[in-house]
Amino acid sequence: MIAYGIQWLRSLFYSISLYTSMFVIGIAYFPFALFSRRAAFGACHAFCGYAIWSARWIVGIKTEVRGTPPTEECMIAAKHQSFFDIIVIFNSVPRGKFIMKRELLFAPVLGQYAWRIGCVPVDRGKRGRAVMKMVADVIHGMQRAGQLIIYPQGTRVAPGVAAPYKVGTGVLYEQLGQPCYPVATNVGLFWPKRAVMRKPGRAVVEFLEPIPAGVDKASFLAQLSRQVEERSIELMAEAGFHTPPEGNALTASAGGARSLRDGAGTNVPGPEGTLDTGTAEGGAVAGLGAAPGPGDLDDDPLSPMPGPVRGPISEAGEDPAPDGPEKTTGKETDS
Repeated sequence: MIAYGIQWLRSLFYSISLYTSMFVIGIAYFPFALFSRRAAFGACHAFCGYAIWSARWIVGIKTEVRGTPPTEECMIAAKHQSFFDIIVIFNSVPRGKFIMKRELLFAPVLGQYAWRIGCVPVDRGKRGRAVMKMVADVIHGMQRAGQLIIYPQGTRVAPGVAAPYKVGTGVLYEQLGQPCYPVATNVGLFWPKRAVMRKPGRAVVEFLEPIPAGVDKASFLAQLSRQVEERSIELMAEAGFHTPPEGNALTASAGGARSLRDGAGTNVPGPEGTLDTGTAEGGAVAGLGAAPGPGDLDDDPLSPMPGPVRGPISEAGEDPAPDGPEKTTGKETDS
């Protein structure tokens, strides 16, 4: 009991220091970030570096990045269990960017940095029109080279809880014509959702082999969910957590992938209800708004946006050239 109380106090101190550092680093870099996108990324990486370093020494969370994080223009589709996996993934790539709630553009410090690094704001209130604009904005945003980070389940999902992979991820993949890097994690075991307590242990984020561009949407979603879920289950098992059968999202995702393969007018089951996928010729496609980014609908200021949005999809343009320096990977991260 005493040990638990000490860890809780350390966790509280860590949370306070984390958000204090966000403010201090944001203000310190702000004059430079206004005129330099590189400085904006420097500020974001400085914050993430501090968060990772201090997590090790204050609450005992050691961070390990496995696989090879991409440096080229691509999409990253990641398992999302906590705020901390956002920090680790972003810190692992040179030019990460998210799809975010438009309201966050007006948040002090956070909004200005999100705009400077190329995050794509989405107005979720307009539903169908938001879908068209999001795809157009994402494609336009590709003029700024980087790695688009999305969370295909649409929200943070606690370890052992099943949630389907949403159709919007497949739509973006199809429209952008870029490779997609699946990412698995066990971070939620040590940084629980909606809790002050941080548990010591080895938090792993693993970049898996990329899915090349050009795979059909249904096959892409099936492959993505299989790779991410199977590897996340293995990573959690390494840490001593065993996922119950009902907590396996492969089961929740399988129905959606099969429905997409069946053709026109099919439905995809999801937590908010049945989503109409439209016609095989590419009519209205549901769930694109579930392609998440740093909204604040959960608790964290960078947590993703859940919920489906409907609307027709526009055509994708060409992708820009890759950008960003090489990153070393596959070892424990201290800073």
